[in-house]
Amino acid sequence: MRRSMFERFEVIPNAEMSQYTTLKLGGPADWLAFPRSTEEICALFEEAGQNGLPVTVMGHGSNVLVLDGGIRGLVICIGKNMRKITVNGRTVTAQAGAMIRTTIAFTMQSGSDACNVMPQEATVSANMRFIPHQGMEESLDIIRK
Repeated sequence: MRRSMFERFEVIPNAEMSQYTTLKLGGPADWLAFPRSTEEICALFEEAGQNGLPVTVMGHGSNVLVLDGGIRGLVICIGKNMRKITVNGRTVTAQAGAMIRTTIAFTMQSGSDACNVMPQEATVSANMRFIPHQGMEESLDIIRK
């Protein structure tokens, strides 16, 4: 086996999971990876499979309890680098790590038919899902930012 089977990826060996969870609990993961693309996720799964390692996938580390003994194998964290949101016309595409707070973004917009013409009127629509502990004013403040 090479010095590091994951040397071509952003990976931390023996990563203390308490640093990567919102509850700040948990022991080390054998390997913690931060992929930058779906291709890297596939390659990480392939590399782990070839080395007989179990794989755990997590987002941003919320709602995750890690035992003090840690996690054996590879943990793939999609929350750090996989949160891009793109808008193409009426289509919004969000990567797996996009946060709900950021996906309550603009889903419809209209205005000028050309990029070099200022419209007399423009509209933007935002769809949002309220988080149970989040009220309407807090949600509107997020959109205003």
